[in-house]
Amino acid sequence: MNDHLQIKSEIRDGIPILELDYGPNTMFRAQVADLLAEKLVSEYRAGRPSHSVVCVLNIKANTAGSPLVRAIFELYNVVSADSGTLYVTVQSPENRRCKKV
Repeated sequence: MNDHLQIKSEIRDGIPILELDYGPNTMFRAQVADLLAEKLVSEYRAGRPSHSVVCVLNIKANTAGSPLVRAIFELYNVVSADSGTLYVTVQSPENRRCKKV
């Protein structure tokens, strides 16, 4: 996979699910934290059903860093401002976990 940021959004059973994937060098790009946060929040707002109080962020990438943590925190701020709960899952072959944030 290349290093371009990919965010897919879908609604399953009324719950917005954001799927995030990127190449290993993405965390080293300048301004990536702001770009990640902007795209995650934009996808959440564009696809969120008015009645949903949950958002799931599914991270498929095998690397992470402080830019990702900052972007997740920004998404958390938006979801919680909507009185919602953000769940973060990591979908790598070695690790399948879900954590409420």
